[in-house]
Amino acid sequence: MELFDILTLDYDKGGPSLDIGDVYVPITEIITPVRPAGIYEFGISMTWTYDRTNRSAYMRYSTNGGTSWNDFIAEPKDSTDANAMYYAYPKILAADGIQQLRVESRKETGAGTLDINFADCWIKRIN
Repeated sequence: MELFDILTLDYDKGGPSLDIGDVYVPITEIITPVRPAGIYEFGISMTWTYDRTNRSAYMRYSTNGGTSWNDFIAEPKDSTDANAMYYAYPKILAADGIQQLRVESRKETGAGTLDINFADCWIKRIN
């Protein structure tokens, strides 16, 4: 079997998602077909704007259908900044199976407009 026969890349492009409220909403999600055991890279990349400097933007991701979440919280330095978020990590999959990566976002309760300008997520086999 050739190397390129086993390397896979699943990705989703989300956005724009405009005027996100204070309840989490889906931004982007991948559910793969059955993939072989191996080492994979899970990744998220997005840009967002929030027209408030005293409020936080919340992003989170799940790899198990929303049973558990990993959270990121950021407060913009300037109300006109386009803020970048990038996160990638390796994950060992011990058995063949379907993989999932779900990304959601919300703003802190209160005034202001939170926009996700774009969001990408991916799952790629690296070994």
